[in-house]
Amino acid sequence: MKKPLRVFLSYAQDDAALADALTKDMSAAGLTVWSDRDLLPGDNWAKEVSSALEDSDAMVVIVSPSSAKSRWVKREIEFALGSEKYAKRLVPVVVKTTNEMPWILNTLKPIRVSSDHRKVSREVIEALEQRHEVE
Repeated sequence: MKKPLRVFLSYAQDDAALADALTKDMSAAGLTVWSDRDLLPGDNWAKEVSSALEDSDAMVVIVSPSSAKSRWVKREIEFALGSEKYAKRLVPVVVKTTNEMPWILNTLKPIRVSSDHRKVSREVIEALEQRHEVE
C-alpha cells in the first residue's frame, strides 16, 4: 500500500478561497496537503516553505493574474520544474489564463476552473492519483 501523497499547494492570496476549497476536498480524499495556512505568526516563513517543498511529492499551483505577479508562487513553480521528484506531478489549476506564467505549465494538462469547485477538486484529485500511479 502506498503512503498518502503529500501535496504542496501554491497560490496567491487573492485565490485563497479556491485554495481553501481544494485543500478541504483533497484532504477529505486522503491526500496530505500543505499550504501557507499551516504557518503561524513568528514562524520562519522561508524555512517552512522550503521544508514543505522538500517533503512534498506533488504540487498543485493555482494559476491566475495574481499568482503570476507573486514572486513566491514563481519560485515554488521553478523549484517544482527543476526537481525530478515533481516530474509529472505538477498540476496547474487555471483560474484565468495569463501570459506571465511559465509557458511550460500549458503542457502539463492544466485543469480549468469552473463555477463548480467540487468538479475542479475531483479533476485535481484524479490527476494527482493518476500521476501517483505512474511511480
